[in-house]
Amino acid sequence: MSTNDRKSTQRERLLEGMLHASLQSGYAGASVSRTIAQAGVSRPTFYDYFSDKDDCFLALQRECSARLVEFMAARVNEAEPQLAVQAGARALSEFAESEPGQARFLLDEAPAGGPQALDERERSLDQIAMLVERARTGADDHTLTPDIPAEALFGGLFWMLGPLLRRGERTIGAAAEPLQTWIDSYGRPSGEHRRRALDPLPELPSSPHISDIPREAPAPLPPGRPRISAAEVARNQRDRILYATALVATEKGYTAATVADIANAAKLDRRIFYNHFPDKRQAFLTLHEFSLRHAMTIAAEAFFSAPTWPERVWAGLHASCQFAAGYPALTRLAFVESHAVGSPAIQQVEDSHAAFTIFLHEGYQYSSQHPSPTALQAIVATIFEIGHRQARHGESRLMPRLLHHIAYIALAPFLKPADANKLIDEKLRSLGVEGPRAA
Repeated sequence: MSTNDRKSTQRERLLEGMLHASLQSGYAGASVSRTIAQAGVSRPTFYDYFSDKDDCFLALQRECSARLVEFMAARVNEAEPQLAVQAGARALSEFAESEPGQARFLLDEAPAGGPQALDERERSLDQIAMLVERARTGADDHTLTPDIPAEALFGGLFWMLGPLLRRGERTIGAAAEPLQTWIDSYGRPSGEHRRRALDPLPELPSSPHISDIPREAPAPLPPGRPRISAAEVARNQRDRILYATALVATEKGYTAATVADIANAAKLDRRIFYNHFPDKRQAFLTLHEFSLRHAMTIAAEAFFSAPTWPERVWAGLHASCQFAAGYPALTRLAFVESHAVGSPAIQQVEDSHAAFTIFLHEGYQYSSQHPSPTALQAIVATIFEIGHRQARHGESRLMPRLLHHIAYIALAPFLKPADANKLIDEKLRSLGVEGPRAA
């Protein structure tokens, strides 16, 4: 074996070792020690190829992403232009079935890898969206194609399929058909599309359903003996820790954050932090659950205030988007940091997705086709992807201005796209805003 061949083989073994270590122990546990143990190479050899664990993790992510994009491109380019989006979704399911380890790494483990891993995830989704959009330009203006932003749709499919791969479920292939039916439900003549680009509207008037969570942390207590009860002192300290956790999550992310960072931001001694939380993970989990619970509460309050189901969906989403814009640190924690925090936070997100699908069930009264349970999951996951993108780029303030797109994603499979657009246009006009016109 030549020197180049041996080096290539050693690098491949290290990447394979990182894959196994990540699947077994997650990003946090995929150490250099575990990687070289899986690969059967020495520590000096590891550092011949990679500067550290993250360098190896990102190299693996790039290689897996390249394989996925190549696999999907072949399937999309073989399809009729009007079926490019559907072919891409089916190809993603096929890749997940044929390469479950790589697919699980990309869809479920990589989001825990920090900012660079999230950049890589977004880059691969943008590549997928570009190849799909390029393929469907061959469809004429009168041909039905899905009027939905490809990057949001495929990002949603990533979020949806990741948990199935993590749990080792064998239902991914079975999901392909209901997913195709769901994608078909957004079909509109290509020349009449209005929803393929996530263009924000002008500012909307506020929803009347406003959260009462304070925007600022409580002030530090004055020095000396406090004049309030021990319970009130503890509440002040705990609230300051949680607000500081949100601030540090925004500035550094979960992985880079330390207890010292949180304590400093809260203007408290670390010993006081440990009086309230055993570690940073529990502080993040507490805040994560708090964020999701309040988002659900405000959405439910708005939802049940409207007279008909389509208007309830609009009202609930309007309030939810406003909550996201008003509390960007909480939004980032809920949308971006869950995989880094670990299994309990991921489960909280999955539970919240399941809860949000309940708001869609009444839509069956408006639909002759009855979208499948898979379709409901895909709707929520696609909306989650939109929130994720805005949050990680520090643009949660734009969420209310994307309400028309988000409402369309929720309503079109039940009302049909033309009727969903009509209702959304009416709601926007009532707010003094003009919706987007056909491209």
